[in-house]
Amino acid sequence: ASVGQHVRHSMDHLELAANMAVKCTLPASSSSTPSLLNKDIHYDLRERGGRDETEMDEAEERVRRVEELLRNQASIQEASHQQVQEDRTVQAFFMLSGDPTEFQLPSTVERELGFAAHHAIHHMAMVKIIAQETLQLPPESLP
Repeated sequence: ASVGQHVRHSMDHLELAANMAVKCTLPASSSSTPSLLNKDIHYDLRERGGRDETEMDEAEERVRRVEELLRNQASIQEASHQQVQEDRTVQAFFMLSGDPTEFQLPSTVERELGFAAHHAIHHMAMVKIIAQETLQLPPESLP
């Protein structure tokens, strides 16, 4: 995979978890039927090959959008104090092989944010290896 593919893949997962966090952080009174919210996260049903894989400006903009989503989630939660929806459970769906079968796992918003952050760290480590070994960038030039 290319550097751009690793970055896009990381942002896909972070964006899915962050969007769900915002959805589940809104005060319960903001939705007349909070129990009917779709709280499914389908990690493998995503668009691949976008411009954020090949164009640096697009990738940087995507990173900024995901960062803003996470900041908004924290602001909403802080502003609403303890009035956030009590039910922060979600259903995470994963494909474990090349066929389209998804496996469902019960989870929470917090666990999925943690998973997405951990997953992104793993992929950024892969980017660092590519930068050093393939692109021959010196280690001191990398974070």
